[in-house]
Amino acid sequence: MSLSKPSGSNKRKITDEHRQFKENRELQYFCSEINNKILCLICKSVISVPKLYNIKRHYEQHKSKYDQYEGLLRQEKLKEFLSGYKKQQIMFTKIPQENEAAVKVSYVLSELIAKHSKPFTEGDFIKTCLIKTAEIICPGNLKAFQNISLLRNTVAERITELACNLSNQIKIKIPTFEYFSIACDESTDIGGTAQLAVFFRACDMEFNIFEELLEIIPMLDTTTEEDVFVSVFKLLKKYDLHLEKLSSVALDGASMTGKIKDSLKEKKRMKMLNINFIGHISQEQDVSVLSDPMWLQDLHGRYNEALIEFKFKIAREKSNYNSH
Repeated sequence: MSLSKPSGSNKRKITDEHRQFKENRELQYFCSEINNKILCLICKSVISVPKLYNIKRHYEQHKSKYDQYEGLLRQEKLKEFLSGYKKQQIMFTKIPQENEAAVKVSYVLSELIAKHSKPFTEGDFIKTCLIKTAEIICPGNLKAFQNISLLRNTVAERITELACNLSNQIKIKIPTFEYFSIACDESTDIGGTAQLAVFFRACDMEFNIFEELLEIIPMLDTTTEEDVFVSVFKLLKKYDLHLEKLSSVALDGASMTGKIKDSLKEKKRMKMLNINFIGHISQEQDVSVLSDPMWLQDLHGRYNEALIEFKFKIAREKSNYNSH
């Protein structure tokens, strides 16, 4: 008659024994229980099996050197080991915090470089200034300033990430906008490529004004009326900006005005572009095409006048209602 072998699931595991670490072993074998693991305070290695035999066998490696400590000397040595371990853990915690601060400073300074239209290489000069300042004012924190990365490629990456984040924020806010206007400016860069800058201004139900540069579109081939038209309306589709909410288009000059006007007249061609939200414009007059560069200020002035009149009307109607 053959005996069946016990299944693997019935084997006893060390974790199932729920062994308790005795405090007197700290002083006796210079080990301590940290995060449910037995750690040798001498060599900082983990004793995998928390049994007395394994702890004692591990201590045998250091016995000849540390058995000489007895009584108060041994207690002081244990305190020294525990204090050293805690300092080591604090150091490892402090390093990530310093690195996080250095990365944050790198983003902030990269944003300032972009806002002031400075070349990316300015980052190296700024870092040199920071280090020289730290050497005089706070030499103890010099290493933290040295950890700030402001290399040309790093600054370029930081600015790209910030731009992507801004684009995502715009997409989140767009559904709350009631009306919007765009301003287009065509210019040529140092390489001879035409660049079409599209600015965006909108307001929500609470009359909060939001404006931002949507995108700079490189016109790689030609800048005909069709090229400008397709580029602008593809950009509006990208950001899910519906034409029924478009109140005005501001342009930089007569040539651009003609391009947009001619495109708006050709409603049939707009349908051929397969842009879902195109088709709301029945006449050219439905969208105001302006060439005045001060359109934003004019719009803001009209908004303030309308807001005052609107508040006055509400107050008057409220007063009439209370009188009844």
